[in-house]
Amino acid sequence: TYKRIWQVVGSPDSLSILAYNGDEVIGFAMGRFETFYDLTGYNLVEIVVAKAHQNKGLGTIIMQELETRVKALGGKMVHLDAVNDDIHEHFYTKLGYKNVTNFKAKSKFL
Repeated sequence: TYKRIWQVVGSPDSLSILAYNGDEVIGFAMGRFETFYDLTGYNLVEIVVAKAHQNKGLGTIIMQELETRVKALGGKMVHLDAVNDDIHEHFYTKLGYKNVTNFKAKSKFL
């Protein structure tokens, strides 16, 4: 977990948001700015909300704050990879995210 987090937050172009309940971190989003041809976008690598705090609007608040900060820092878009299920589809669709039709995710286990 530490290595994965450091790969993102250790980048000079990273932007992360933490949500607290007192001293306890109850949610976070992390990613990095990337340049795509003629625009700068933000690659959202991870968003996590602690189970006890899910379905209470915290994920939406984190995403809205993230979008505000990305825009203020010159980002023109947020892109992400999401699990292909109804929960994630509903969450991102209600926030205005659309499925990209001109890209396919590819991977290969070695």
